Amino acid sequence: MLSLNLDCGTLHPERLAAEVRTRGALLGLAFDGDADRCQIVDAAGRILDGDYVLFQAAMDLKASGRLRSGSVVGTVMSNLWLERALDSEGVRLLRAPVGDKYVLEEMQRGGHVLGGEQSGHIIFLERATTGDGLLTALLFLDLLRRTGLDLAAWAATVRPCPQVLLNVPVRERPPLDVHPGIGPAIREEERRLGAAGRVLVRYSGTEPKARIMVEGESLEAVEQAAARLRSVIEKAIGRDT
Repeated sequence: MLSLNLDCGTLHPERLAAEVRTRGALLGLAFDGDADRCQIVDAAGRILDGDYVLFQAAMDLKASGRLRSGSVVGTVMSNLWLERALDSEGVRLLRAPVGDKYVLEEMQRGGHVLGGEQSGHIIFLERATTGDGLLTALLFLDLLRRTGLDLAAWAATVRPCPQVLLNVPVRERPPLDVHPGIGPAIREEERRLGAAGRVLVRYSGTEPKARIMVEGESLEAVEQAAARLRSVIEKAIGRDT
C-alpha cells in the first residue's frame, strides 16, 4: 500500500529540516498527502507547527484591522504559549475540540476570520472555508515579504510549554469527569498545575483509547502528572493489551 506521508510531509518534517540546513535555505514548506496542512521550517531548521502560523497571521490581520472579532480559534491542543502570546497582544484564543470541522463551526458561529490546529490545518475564512496547505504557504510567504519578519530570529524567542501525550487502551468508556476515580484525579492534577498548566483527558474518536494531554511550564511536573493519570485510568477502565 502506498503511503503518501511515509517519512515525509507534515507528519515527518525532520528530513525537510535537515535539507533546509544543508542547503542554507531561508525556509522549507511541508505538506501532508492531500495538502490541506502546512508546516514551516525556518532557516535554522526549526520545525514550526500551526501555532506559529496562527500567531503571525493573527498579528498581521490585527495590524490591518481585519481581525474582526479580536479572537483566534485554536483547539484544546493549542500550546499554552500561543494563548499567552496572543493575550499579551490583546487577542483572545478560543479553543474548539480537535478537528478542523469543529474549528470551522466555532469560527462561523462567532464571526472569527482565523483558526486552525497545531497540525498545520489553518483556515483563513476570508479566503476559504477549509484548510488549504498551499493557500497557507502562499499567505505566509506573502506575510514574510510584506513585514520583513526574520522568521528564524523570532522563532528562537518562542518557548512552547512541554506537552506530554499518552494513550491508554480502555475496555469501556464511562464519562470521565464524573467517574468516581478518574474525575477527582483529573481535578487534582489541575489543582497541582494551577495557572502554570493544563490537563485534557478525552476518548479517541476512532479507537478504544483514552487520550491524556498534560501541558505546563515544568517538563518533570507534566510527565509526573500524565503518569499518575495513566495509572488511575488503567486501574479503573484499562484494557489488557
